[in-house]
Amino acid sequence: GHRVVLKQNNRYVVLTFILVGTIAGVVLAVVTIYLIKRHSRSRHKLQQLASNPDGNEASKDYQDLCRQRMQGKTSEKPEPLHAASRIGSVSEAQVRSPSSRSSTSSW
Repeated sequence: GHRVVLKQNNRYVVLTFILVGTIAGVVLAVVTIYLIKRHSRSRHKLQQLASNPDGNEASKDYQDLCRQRMQGKTSEKPEPLHAASRIGSVSEAQVRSPSSRSSTSSW
């Protein structure tokens, strides 16, 4: 009776290994096929971009994006730098004596 139980356990172990191996093989095949298709699609897209007859569309999109970003940056600044420096120079001129405001150089 004890040998019959061992033979059945060995059969289940072998069947388990076969089943796990089959599942692993199928998963590996699916992942490999997915990666191959993804790689071929990306190569196809790059070839289309390189052979685009009406110019490089990606470059035009990038330039548009840069223009939009620069417009956003200029609208975010509360006060231009030259206006702030001009205000500072006017206040300094009021503090100085009239002789220091002369246009003649001291050199």
